[in-house]
Amino acid sequence: MNTRFRFAATAVLFLALPVLLTAEEKPKGSEGKSEKPKIEVGKPAPDFTLKDEAGKDVKLSSFRGKKNVLIAFYPKDFTSGCTSELKRFRDEHGVFVANNVQVLGISTDAVESHSKFCTELKLPFPLLADDAHKASNEYGILAGKVSGRSVFLVDKEGIVRHADAQYDLKSDDDYNALVKEVKALGAKEKPKKGAEAGKDKK
Repeated sequence: MNTRFRFAATAVLFLALPVLLTAEEKPKGSEGKSEKPKIEVGKPAPDFTLKDEAGKDVKLSSFRGKKNVLIAFYPKDFTSGCTSELKRFRDEHGVFVANNVQVLGISTDAVESHSKFCTELKLPFPLLADDAHKASNEYGILAGKVSGRSVFLVDKEGIVRHADAQYDLKSDDDYNALVKEVKALGAKEKPKKGAEAGKDKK
């Protein structure tokens, strides 16, 4: 009887061992969560097609060869933090235009909400509705049912040149880092003074 009991106990322990090892190998808090994709600088930006505040389709790749693009994910329309963020992009929109950067605001709100929010803030750039969460998932910034605050700067070739998946509004550091990269992209497109002088002589 004792031999049977010991055999049964050994068998149960043997079968449970892989489960125990797997549990020990998992970092705390990782249960039930898949690893989020990481958007890396120098790699192609995931393409997407989303509807803007007017219900029109906007495709990221449609800007390829024409404009650089700032993708600004934010959590929620009509909230204080998001309002402040988008107002700053609005008030300093000239910096982006001067450097051939198209701003695209994105959240998981519906088109109707974006329409009201865009009108209220008088935004000079579109707000895109990621209500199916597809783009937020592909960029690895979905937090529950909302987009985490983040910015991605994509050049005209569709390559990510700046990525900040935890864009912070509490200081100017993150914004200044973004603008620095925006101006660097713009500088690459602007002809040098010497080149312009050479053209004029011809």
